[in-house]
Amino acid sequence: MAKNYIYNFFSGNNKRDRGYSKDDASKHPPFGFVHYFSAIWNNITKLTIANLLFLLTNIPIVCFAVAFPLFTSINMPADSIYPIYYGVSQYGGSPLISAFLTLSSAVRPTSVHNTTTIVLFCIGALAIFTFGPSCAGLTAVCRNAARGDCNFVWSIYFDALKRNWKQAMLFGVVDVALIFLLVYDIIAYNANAANSTMYLFLYVFSIFISFVYFVMRFYIYLQMITFDLKIKQILKNSLYFVTLNFKRNVVGVLVSALLLVIEYYMFASGVFVSVSLILPMIILISLLTYTSAFCAWPAVKKHVADAYYNDHPEEDPERSIGDDDPVFTDRG
Repeated sequence: MAKNYIYNFFSGNNKRDRGYSKDDASKHPPFGFVHYFSAIWNNITKLTIANLLFLLTNIPIVCFAVAFPLFTSINMPADSIYPIYYGVSQYGGSPLISAFLTLSSAVRPTSVHNTTTIVLFCIGALAIFTFGPSCAGLTAVCRNAARGDCNFVWSIYFDALKRNWKQAMLFGVVDVALIFLLVYDIIAYNANAANSTMYLFLYVFSIFISFVYFVMRFYIYLQMITFDLKIKQILKNSLYFVTLNFKRNVVGVLVSALLLVIEYYMFASGVFVSVSLILPMIILISLLTYTSAFCAWPAVKKHVADAYYNDHPEEDPERSIGDDDPVFTDRG
């Protein structure tokens, strides 16, 4: 029995995952508040498997994350002027210099690189090539969970990865670079915001741009795996969706921020550190992706999918089956 359960879990065919059933649909409107939690409950195992597959196909990111706890801790002078006093004391110092040297000699622990962390960071740099395709595969599973579609995790994940790997890898390089640049700008401008009005303006502007790009990411990979569009078209559409679907975008950002804040405080509290380290490996990443897909898909369907199929009804899979020739009968 245990052997069969383990097989079902890793094959993504666990019968306990009912998807979004007809009974659920009759009780809750699609893409509503209750639907969000109902779809998570019904797809919890599938989201967990997708999260594990994301990490499995993104080993460089795992190496990058593992490197941080392995830094070597050494004691360094806390006062930045200590090296100056020390240098002067070595070349004809005085009692006054010795006194200043003593006052500035307090130390604090500092983390520095070692051979292991350097190797892990070099491997982690390969994430610029694996990040995009992995996001495409994860988004496909989370999109199907949000829509209540049939969701065979392994086949859907790797099919989306294989079909979109060139475009996803190309955009993934840009994606990683932009995320790094925006995070760096926010940290740098925040450190200098108190000293200059210009830096304060750039700090606020960086937060605004980060918000816009974060929302755009709701739609970028979602369109990439769903439609045959060029990257330029995908980015253009995603920018439009920032305002076209503004209310749901704000909700998606707030829910994502709440999940990240909970994760941060569990780690910072020192009490739930082990839980905070396990969550990203089990479900946090897929839950964030599911949230973005859940908030974004109604707008993508309305403004892209439905609009296209209205102009090309012969390509609509929902209309391709004639009324006189049904494939199956719903007996549920």
